[in-house]
Amino acid sequence: MKNLRAVTTLLIANAVSGVAQGITMIAIPWYFTSIMDKTQLFGVIYFIVTLVSLFWGPSAGTIVDKFNRKKIMLTITGSGTVLIATLATLTYLSNGEQWIYVALVFGVTVFIYNIHYPNLYAFAQEITEISNYGRITSYLEIQGQSTFAIAGAIGAILLTGTDDGVFKILGRTFDLGFKIDAWPLHKIFFFDAFTYIVSFLLLSSIKYESLFHKEKSRLSFLKRFKQGVSFLRENRLIFIFGNASYFVFATILVSGFFLIPKYVDAQLQEGAEVYAWGEMFFALGSLFAGFLINRVFDAKGPVKGIIVLSCLASLVYFSLVFNIWAGFFYFAYLLIGLANAGIRILRMTYIFKTVPNNVIGRLGSIFMVINTLFRLFFILLFSISIFTVGNHVVYAFFILGIFTLCGMSILIYYLKPLRALTRN
Repeated sequence: MKNLRAVTTLLIANAVSGVAQGITMIAIPWYFTSIMDKTQLFGVIYFIVTLVSLFWGPSAGTIVDKFNRKKIMLTITGSGTVLIATLATLTYLSNGEQWIYVALVFGVTVFIYNIHYPNLYAFAQEITEISNYGRITSYLEIQGQSTFAIAGAIGAILLTGTDDGVFKILGRTFDLGFKIDAWPLHKIFFFDAFTYIVSFLLLSSIKYESLFHKEKSRLSFLKRFKQGVSFLRENRLIFIFGNASYFVFATILVSGFFLIPKYVDAQLQEGAEVYAWGEMFFALGSLFAGFLINRVFDAKGPVKGIIVLSCLASLVYFSLVFNIWAGFFYFAYLLIGLANAGIRILRMTYIFKTVPNNVIGRLGSIFMVINTLFRLFFILLFSISIFTVGNHVVYAFFILGIFTLCGMSILIYYLKPLRALTRN
């Protein structure tokens, strides 16, 4: 690999900031749903942030295609340091209105996510030979999920602390030998800002040779976007596949940030450590998918694999309606992580085979806009009081199970023509 050192540094830098980001994004939903008992308020915040990302996402894709990707990453980490550190300071100094700054940290992090990940993959592709592209995407998936698993483990400890050095997981007690006090949010935010600094320094040291020529285009953003829409009008099957195979992803974001904290608190009647460990098991399931999914479904094809995994996700959502045991919740969330990551891997494999490289970015933006609209609908729906009182959050999981079954049914209906498309 020609840019091996650059790729290695990129992975390390992404891992460093990813751990603290993960802890932050675990802590914030728990703060609103359990500590403040303001699930509806968080629903409004999440809706507003998602609505903004509806417009920011396509613009971020255009920025990634137009400017130097290393400079974009440096801008992200530099501005992330300043913004998160400032909000951490305001959170620490606040008297009674802390939630406003916590909400802003959530918004800034989502805003960063929406440009960070498209830029990360584009930069990785730019410095990697085509023959090694499969390897680098696997490395990024494994690194990302490993980082999130570590964030879940650390978050479980930092959010609740330990009682006289004793920590509990899966009903078992572990003696750490020393006491850890629970961290207030401002400390978690300062830790997040610090990792942005470390990531910035690592990224600034990267030296690489670009392996792809980036064509300069004078077309406006709107005209580029219209080209993507025209392609999908002429290729209806790709439009159907791109959206139906994205149904599970929409449910993951809604459940992970919005429903699961309330579910753990109201249905399982457990604390923050169960929520954080759940996120770790989700990441472990995703890791299994990264290592195994192509081997399992290689012969059957990506579309069949997505159908099977969508069915698995639906069954898990239905099971959560009746579950009251934290141990089963961990197992269920591991399966959801496996299904989501497996679908993502198989989905991108299919898209790479059927979509030209010169329009793939714009098509990704279109699919993301449609997916965001689904998420906005669910956030509004699940913010209604019937889903937020008592343990009624379980009804939301039933609806998500039906939704994922709809995506699976669409893929089953178009299975033959979709499989034929990869043979042409």
